[in-house]
Amino acid sequence: MAEGIATLSQTQDRLRLETDVSPEFEYHVRRTTGAVYGAGEESTYATVLTFILVMALHPRAGGDRPCGGHGAHARRV
Repeated sequence: MAEGIATLSQTQDRLRLETDVSPEFEYHVRRTTGAVYGAGEESTYATVLTFILVMALHPRAGGDRPCGGHGAHARRV
C-alpha cells in the first residue's frame, strides 16, 4: 500500500469488468459487497466475544502463564 499498489477488490473487479454499469447493477454489487463484509465482521465479533466469555467464566483455562509467557524464559505466576 505504501508503494501505491493495492490488490483489486471484488467491488472493483465487478465494476471494472462490466461494460454497461446500470444503477441496478451497481446497487447489487454494493449490496453483495456489504453482505460479505458484514458476514466477516459478525463472525469475528462472535469469536472474540465467546473467547472473553469463556475466559471470564474459567480464568484458569488460559493456563498458569501470563499472556506471551512461552518458552524457557517464561515466568510462573
